[in-house]
Amino acid sequence: MMTPEIVLYGVGATRSSRCRWTLLELGLDFEYVDDGKLIGSDKLRAMHPQAKLPALTVNGEAVFESAAICTYVCDLTPNNKLLAPAGT
Repeated sequence: MMTPEIVLYGVGATRSSRCRWTLLELGLDFEYVDDGKLIGSDKLRAMHPQAKLPALTVNGEAVFESAAICTYVCDLTPNNKLLAPAGT
């Protein structure tokens, strides 16, 4: 299986912190772009319809909202034990 290319876009001590923490706990390699100037930008709007942070790309596919990002990256590593098994 190919290692996914993961980029997390966030800013400071915001909800992006929980996404960064989750990625670190999972041991996933990722790039972190800490740039509040992205908020409201066309670049960010391409990833998040409201152009807000955090946003994540995995192999170019965008995911947004911190809870969704955390769930998504946990699903990339199903044996991680950070979430309860699906259906419980």
